[in-house]
Amino acid sequence: MKLKDRIAYEHEQIARTRKNIDFLLQHSAFIEAHALDVDILGSLIDFDHPPREKVTEILKYFPGKWEKDYNSDSIDYQLQVNDSIRLRIWNAPPPPLCKIVEEEVDVPAQVVPAHKEIRRKIVCNDKETDEVPA
Repeated sequence: MKLKDRIAYEHEQIARTRKNIDFLLQHSAFIEAHALDVDILGSLIDFDHPPREKVTEILKYFPGKWEKDYNSDSIDYQLQVNDSIRLRIWNAPPPPLCKIVEEEVDVPAQVVPAHKEIRRKIVCNDKETDEVPA
């Protein structure tokens, strides 16, 4: 990388870090009150391994459409806060009375030939749901 490109890149990194710090300072009272573990990965702010009670509080405190990814025994939530900051609740336990199950689904031919995939979904009280209760 040329020197001027490297300098421009580093300035962008500093600006991103400054935005993350400003965001964390703006919400520091909540983060400290709930003793949340925080990591920063680029523009992603992680709340790592919170217990279910803290997941509920985070979801309430930062309203919006949280995307969910189901792992074998945990859920990752992500919320785009603004154009430069994305929050993630990483490795959260499922709600009480819910479990993550795997199912094999047929995927019709589109760009790739038809095939089978294993996908995860959440089941609460023995009923499939798209909404994860807090």
